[in-house]
Amino acid sequence: FYLQLTTSNLSSFTPCSLFSSNSPMTDVKVSSYNIHSCVGADGLYSIDRVARVIREGDAHIVCLQEVEVNGTSTCVNSPPPTRTRIWSSPHNDDQPAAIASLAGFKYHVFAPAIRSRALSSRWKETH
Repeated sequence: FYLQLTTSNLSSFTPCSLFSSNSPMTDVKVSSYNIHSCVGADGLYSIDRVARVIREGDAHIVCLQEVEVNGTSTCVNSPPPTRTRIWSSPHNDDQPAAIASLAGFKYHVFAPAIRSRALSSRWKETH
């Protein structure tokens, strides 16, 4: 899903520092992508694959759904990998930060819609 905005419908849009004020911008490409917790149709967990798809989409703004932040894998005292959703893969990744970095985005913002944890003993989600 891509939404193409042109200068005619951007008269009140102020892109702040996202775009250079020296070059005229005629279009803003916005993408929406449900990343399914970075688990592909093959059942494999891959942040790199998600970032590659986003990079190839060449959008200026990307809105992601089903994104997880389970910590950061670079922390020295990082907790053991956790599974946030039943279909997720255990990890300690900050998916929005990793995807933004790998896809070449300078900025990213994460706001969780829900907080959940998959309970391994019963395979139920708690919210």
